[in-house]
Amino acid sequence: MTDPTPAAEPTEEPTATTQTPQTEPIESPEDGSELAREARSWRKKYQTSKSEAETLTASVTALQRQLVEHQIAGRVVDPADWWSQANVADLLAEDGSVDGEKVDAKIAEILTAKPHWAPKLNPAAAPASDVSGNSKIDTSQSTTSWSQLLNPKPKS
Repeated sequence: MTDPTPAAEPTEEPTATTQTPQTEPIESPEDGSELAREARSWRKKYQTSKSEAETLTASVTALQRQLVEHQIAGRVVDPADWWSQANVADLLAEDGSVDGEKVDAKIAEILTAKPHWAPKLNPAAAPASDVSGNSKIDTSQSTTSWSQLLNPKPKS
């Protein structure tokens, strides 16, 4: 019997394409003071940004409120009454601007529920009972003519 020769086992040789991962050493401070300082800095920036955002939001809301008050001027007697029933956020369009149609609808809704909030209309002229053709026009008031204005007499 012949003995078969054992086949050579393949051996893997490292090739040029095989790379060993190299990690960069991470610098860690001996104490956490540097990290704490950076965290404190970020907290301060966050708090500053948050307070600025709140201030700007309050300013925008105040301006939107002024625009609404400008639209309701003369249609509601007291704006404080209006604001007890309305909210700025309910009167805004999707882009954040004041929606005139929503304001008009809210005015109609509020004045329907509370008609005494509408201003009382004053007549433009005197009542008909005060005007008659039976009396003469009062001319007792002295009138000044153009010649008197242009040529004033010197006072003695």
